[in-house]
Parts: sequence; structure tokens; C-alpha cells
Amino acid sequence: MKLSQSSSIPIYIQITQNIKYDIVSGKLKPRDKLPSVRELSLALTINPNTVAKAYTELEHEKAIVGKPGQGYFVTEEALSISRMEKESQISKLIEKAVVEALRMGLKKHDITKLAERKIEEILKQKHMNG
Repeated sequence: MKLSQSSSIPIYIQITQNIKYDIVSGKLKPRDKLPSVRELSLALTINPNTVAKAYTELEHEKAIVGKPGQGYFVTEEALSISRMEKESQISKLIEKAVVEALRMGLKKHDITKLAERKIEEILKQKHMNG
């Protein structure tokens, strides 16, 4: 897990984002156990309260569940929650790109064609590399 001390995003939010990414990418699956607060805080050399705050946030979002004496586990709902969040983030990125393209004078048809070309280009590169 990578954290940026210089980021404007608080460390506990970076932790939640990393864990959600690991869920969406399949690295973490429902019922997987997360490191304990102590283990993660030692691994990241941060205050345990920061990890506890991140875990509490994830519990409120129903992405993880804490079981007394056992630890924290990824919930069954976590994947759908993370997928919705991913779609929301992607939608915001697309919106920024479209707004900028319109601001530069491109028309809807031009933006659509450009997006389709870029998708094809990326898929070809991915196919060649993997």
C-alpha cells in the first residue's frame, strides 16, 4: 500500500481508497481478513489511530466488518459498493474531459469519435502486451 505524506488527501482516506481499489481489482475478496490495526500501522509507520479511523470509515460504508477478537474482514457487499464508487470516479473523469473538449470547440460527434479511437488504441496495445 502506497501513501503520500505530501498529498492533500488525508492518510486515512488514502488507506480507504487503497483498500477499495484492492477490492475492485480482486486483490481482496469477500471474507478476506485485513491486517490488524497494529500490523498495518507498523507496516506503514503511521499512528494506529489513523488506521483505526480508516477501518471505521470502511465499516460505516459496509465494505468491511470488524469481528471482536478475530479482526476485520471484507464484506460480501464490498464489491458492489466499490464498483459503484469506481463508476462514480470514472464518470467524474469523463465529465472533466468532455467539458474541456467542448471548451476547446469540439462537437459531440468529434468527442465520441476521439474516445472510440482512444479505446481501440488502448485495447490493441493491451492485447499486444498481454
